[in-house]
Amino acid sequence: YKYTNSGWQQFASMKEKRAYFAGVMHKNKLHVFGGYDGSRSKTTELISIDGGVEYGPELPSAVSSLAITSINATVSILSGGKTDTPNYSYSTLTWYFNHETNIFSNGPSLLEGRSGHGSATCVDKVTKAKIPMVTGGWNGGYLDTTELLLNGMWQSGTIQCPKMATLFQKGIAFSKVCLLYTSPSPRD
Repeated sequence: YKYTNSGWQQFASMKEKRAYFAGVMHKNKLHVFGGYDGSRSKTTELISIDGGVEYGPELPSAVSSLAITSINATVSILSGGKTDTPNYSYSTLTWYFNHETNIFSNGPSLLEGRSGHGSATCVDKVTKAKIPMVTGGWNGGYLDTTELLLNGMWQSGTIQCPKMATLFQKGIAFSKVCLLYTSPSPRD
């Protein structure tokens, strides 16, 4: 769907049904990663502003309830999620994705495995540095922690998310830095 002056209009249909996916805009295309439709997905799709839909490259692993944020004009970072691998049920894995080359590369592991979390890139008001962050989520219980990607490594944030159980029911995670949207049910 897309919003126009006359309200919401059906716009395009993805090639696969999916819930609990991550998405980010890049050059007038919505890039959709992973998700869940009875099983976790490795597929990605690109939805053009004109309504065209095409498959993108496969994710390194099937994952749902992951998050994504842009790092710069060409690279985004995907984080966490839920996988079918027993050791990474609530994943600490991250991948960088280059939108120009369509190549995934391993990123630094999160400090805590998490799914259904929020992710954003905030700008430091003093240094103007872009700082990717993840916050909240689920790993068998609601998380009230924040991690910041500083100097290529995830570090614990000094901000804790208040009352995550209540906020996740509404689909919103708050921190003093950003307002982040995440799926309302991170337990798929």
